[in-house]
Amino acid sequence: MTDNFYRQLFRPSKQPTGMLAFGARSLGHHRISPGWQDFPNPKPFVEFFWSVAGTGSIVLKGQKHRLPPGSVALYFPNETHEVSTDGPGAWEYRWWTMDGALAAPMIKSLGFSGNTTYNVGPPPLSLFQQLSEHISDVTHAGEVRAAATAFELVSSIAAITRPHEETPQQRTRSDQSFRTAALDCVQSSWTDPGFGVSQMADALGLHRSVLSRRFYLEFGLSPSDYLNRWRVQNALTLLSETNRPIHDIARSCGWDDPNYFARCIRKVTGRPPRSIRRA
Repeated sequence: MTDNFYRQLFRPSKQPTGMLAFGARSLGHHRISPGWQDFPNPKPFVEFFWSVAGTGSIVLKGQKHRLPPGSVALYFPNETHEVSTDGPGAWEYRWWTMDGALAAPMIKSLGFSGNTTYNVGPPPLSLFQQLSEHISDVTHAGEVRAAATAFELVSSIAAITRPHEETPQQRTRSDQSFRTAALDCVQSSWTDPGFGVSQMADALGLHRSVLSRRFYLEFGLSPSDYLNRWRVQNALTLLSETNRPIHDIARSCGWDDPNYFARCIRKVTGRPPRSIRRA
């Protein structure tokens, strides 16, 4: 991560057209060298920054905040933007802006403030791709879809952040509740070959992207990686300690396809299932 790049798109009109109360104005994907600093100046729109790799910094209400990977910060309209790198390496981040009469009130109503950062995990690349496509569409339909996608990005962050009035005890209970529910969900369903991240999200009542980021923050792994490791661990135990047929072990540990089961085992151990059994 050494070469700089700046990729950005802007909507042709500076304000939402028609009856839209808010719109997606622009978005970008930047990677900048150590020591880079943007020129401080006020801007008349809401702007979100989502850190991808490396670390940046942002000044909010006169106080400097670091933006490590997986963190988000925002400016409200007419606030002075002060953004820079913060670390020995380059900083990669994504950003998008929103404008219109209800952009700021809508974002505030979701619990966001302009004086803190939010740790939410990796950015949802599929939503950024959709937003890029919709902003590139200069029709009214494209503008409507861009606004909807920008709102989905904002709401995906709001769904896994904590209201500021929560006490530390309430946050602890909330974290424990999610952790317990997620573990119970995995442990009760991991043997089912049809169980995956989508089924886990449905069982927990969360959007898939929200589940992925919250799960990563709690466990340090994506839901799919965690589930796969759980299945592999149990399969290795059965391979080592029983004489059950390999295809039967694969099925009982959540694999419909014995060949895919063998690839998963080899990826983790470097050996095929039969070799593990012989050892």
